[in-house]
Amino acid sequence: MKDSAEAAWLYGPIIAGVFGLLGALLGALLGVGSALLATYLADRRRFKYEDKHRDYPDRQRAYADFLTSWHAYEEAKTILGDEGRKALDKAELQFQRSYNLLSLLAPEEVRKAADDLRREAHGAADGEAADGPSKRKEGPPGRFWKAARKDLGKELPRPLGLNGEQER
Repeated sequence: MKDSAEAAWLYGPIIAGVFGLLGALLGALLGVGSALLATYLADRRRFKYEDKHRDYPDRQRAYADFLTSWHAYEEAKTILGDEGRKALDKAELQFQRSYNLLSLLAPEEVRKAADDLRREAHGAADGEAADGPSKRKEGPPGRFWKAARKDLGKELPRPLGLNGEQER
């Protein structure tokens, strides 16, 4: 009996220490595992955001270039004579280049609105656009503007009221 009491006295603290050590190791593993999981989830969310917005500056620049070249093309159509023909050819080339770049980067909705604007600029009436007769008031330039702003995540500006302030 004396040996079993002596053994319990001797091995009791060792067994308690082993269980304490196992508890500490389990706690450390859970802590490291949860930290790794949190890091993984945060990185995954960040990578998804970056992937979605990676070409944002390129799209923004392509939309601005397309609108700028459209304005230059419309202005060149008003110039008369040989100088006007040269200016129109140059503006048309730039307009087509900007459309081609936009077509590579833009989603379908923006590409369709840009195509409608391009068709109108080349003489098609609003009703002859890709969608057929238009029921919208703003015409191809307004549809392109709205589609581009939507794609870029920009809120559409509110119309101004009678007193010059934005309506609520």
